[in-house]
Amino acid sequence: MKKPFVSILLILIFTITLIPVLASPNEIRVIIEGQEVIFPGQSPVIVDGRTLVPVRGVFEALGFEVDWDGETRQAILTSNNYIVVVTIENAAFTTNGVNHTLDVPAQIIGGSTMLPLRAVLESVGYELEWNEAARTITIASASAVPVPTAQSGRGIIVATAFEPPSLAPGQHNSIPSARINAMHFNGLFRIDADTLLPVPDLASSWRALSDTLFEFTLHENIKFHDGTTLTAHDVAASWELARQFLPTASSRISIVSFEVIDNQRILVDTMVPNAMLFTHLAHHSNMIMPEHLVAAGHDLGFNPVGTGPFVFDYYRAGHSIHSLAFENYFDADRAPRVEYVTWRFIPEGASRTVALEFGEVDFVVETSLPDIPKLHANPNINVNVFPAVAREKLLLNNDLPQFSNPQVRRALGMAIDKEAASALVWMGISFPTRAQIPTVFQGGIEAGTYTFDPSGALVILSELEIDPVALGFNILVSDEIRRSMGEVIQANLAEIGVPVTVQMVDFATVFYSTMDGDFEAAFGIANFPSFLGYMLGTLHSDGGFNRSNFRNAELDALIDQAVATLDTDARIAVYEQISRVANENTPHIPMHLQPHMRAFNSNLIVPEFCPTGALNLNMMSWRN
Repeated sequence: MKKPFVSILLILIFTITLIPVLASPNEIRVIIEGQEVIFPGQSPVIVDGRTLVPVRGVFEALGFEVDWDGETRQAILTSNNYIVVVTIENAAFTTNGVNHTLDVPAQIIGGSTMLPLRAVLESVGYELEWNEAARTITIASASAVPVPTAQSGRGIIVATAFEPPSLAPGQHNSIPSARINAMHFNGLFRIDADTLLPVPDLASSWRALSDTLFEFTLHENIKFHDGTTLTAHDVAASWELARQFLPTASSRISIVSFEVIDNQRILVDTMVPNAMLFTHLAHHSNMIMPEHLVAAGHDLGFNPVGTGPFVFDYYRAGHSIHSLAFENYFDADRAPRVEYVTWRFIPEGASRTVALEFGEVDFVVETSLPDIPKLHANPNINVNVFPAVAREKLLLNNDLPQFSNPQVRRALGMAIDKEAASALVWMGISFPTRAQIPTVFQGGIEAGTYTFDPSGALVILSELEIDPVALGFNILVSDEIRRSMGEVIQANLAEIGVPVTVQMVDFATVFYSTMDGDFEAAFGIANFPSFLGYMLGTLHSDGGFNRSNFRNAELDALIDQAVATLDTDARIAVYEQISRVANENTPHIPMHLQPHMRAFNSNLIVPEFCPTGALNLNMMSWRN
C-alpha cells in the first residue's frame, strides 16, 4: 500500500513543478522599455511605504555591470557613462562622484541588495513612473533628463575638496574662500601669476608722497555687480570693516591709517617705510565692497557683491556655488572668457577623478595623487604639476647645543637624500629643494646651498671634531606622510652615524611644541604668497613662524633693508643677498616645494598656473 501512495505523491510533486507560477495580485512588477524584468530570487517589496527593488535585476537589464564589494558593503554599478556606488544601510550614494540621497537607505533582503529606484535612475538619465492600481514600476529613458556633463564651451565646472567657510573677503583665513573671493572682488592691487609681484588692479596709478605716505588713484567708472560705481569711499568702508576681523590683521598692518581725498583718490600712511603695503593691498582681506551694503549690514558671506569678473548667482550649501560672467568688468584684458563658473564640492579624491573622467566637471583643483598616472594616460585630460610656494622643511631647534653651529646643520642637510624622500612620499612629483626661500620667487636663488653628499658631511663633522652619535635627535611627526619622510631621514643619517628616532604624535603636540621651543626636530610647512612674507615670518629673529629659533644679525639687517626698499628692482637685489646668507647659514633643512596638481579637460585652455594656488578662472577658455 505504501508504494502506490509514494508514486502518487511523486507524480503530484512533479506535476506541480510544471505548472507556471501565476503572479500574486500583490506582486510588484517592473517594466523597462516595454519589457518586464524577471527577478529569479528576491522580488520587489514595500518597506515603510517605499518600494525596494533588487539592484542586480533592474540595472543589468539597463546594461550596467553590477559588482559587490563585501568589505565596504557597496554595490558598484558601471556603464559606459556612469559609475554608481551604493552603500548598504546608507541613504547616500554617488553617481560619477556626485553625491545624491535615497529616500530610505539601501539594505539587504533575502540575500539581494535592495533600494528605492527613483533617485538612482534619475541620476543616470531615466524616468520612473509608479502605477498604484497595477502595482507596476515603468522605467524609460528621460529625454528631459540629459546625461550630466560639463557644458564645454559655455562655462567651467570646477571640482574642489573644500567648501569655503565664508564668501566675504577678510572674514576668514581660508584658501578655498580666497579663491572664491578672487572671482567676486578686487583689491587695489593683485598678485601677478608669473612674477608673484603685486601689480595695480582697481588702482589705475599710485605715487609715493614720502617714504610712508602713498596716494592711490582708482580707475574711473568701475561698476559693482549691483550697478553702483566704485569710489574711494567704498575703499575706506571696506578697510574699516576688515579691521573688525583679527584673524587677518597681519595682512593689513602696513595700512596704519588712510584718508579719502576725493571720489577717485585715497591716501595711505604706513608710518614707517614698508614695501609690504603693495602685497597687503592684493590680499583678500583688503578687497573692496560697496559702502552702502557695508553700512546696511548686508551679509556678504552668503551673498557677495563686488567688482570682480564674476557675479554671484547662487550657493547651495554642501553642493555648489554658481557665478555668472560680469559683462561690465572694468579690465577688458582680464574679462571672463566663459559664461559661468560652477564650483562643485566633492571631498573624496577618487570621486573628483571619476567626475572629471566622465565629464561631470572640467577642472579639478586638488587632484588625487594616486590618480595622477592614469590621468596622464588619458588623452582627454591634461595634468599639470608645478611647484607651489608651500615649502616643507625639517625644523631644527637652533637653541639646542647640537644644532647651534650652522656648519653642523649644513652637514646634516648634505646627508639627506631629498630626491628619495620625494619619490617615496610624493611619487617623485614634488620638487626637492635646498634653498631656504622658494626659488619660485624673484630673488629666491640657489647660491650658497649644498648638494647631496654624505661623504662631504662626514668631512665637515670630522673637521669640527664632532662625534656623529652626539648629534642624535628625535623628529616629531603627526601623520603617515611625515612619518615616511622621517624614516628616510633616519636611514640617511644612520649612514653617517647620527642616530635619529621618529615619534608619532598628534598635530596639536607638534604645533605647540615647536611654538614653545620644546622639541629637537619636527616637520613644518611655510606657505607665504610673497618673498617678504617668507623673510619676515620664518627668517627674521622676531618672525612669528621662526620655529627653528634662528637668529642672525646680518640677515635681520638685510630683511629690514628689503622691507624699507620701495623700488622693486633694488628690493629684488636685496632679496638675492638674503637668499645667499640664509642658504649659507642653513636655519633649517628644506625638503621640497609641495606640488600643485591640476587636472582638466584637454580642450580647456589654462594660461596661468600660479605657485600661490590662485586659479584666475577668468583667464580660462575653451579651444572651440
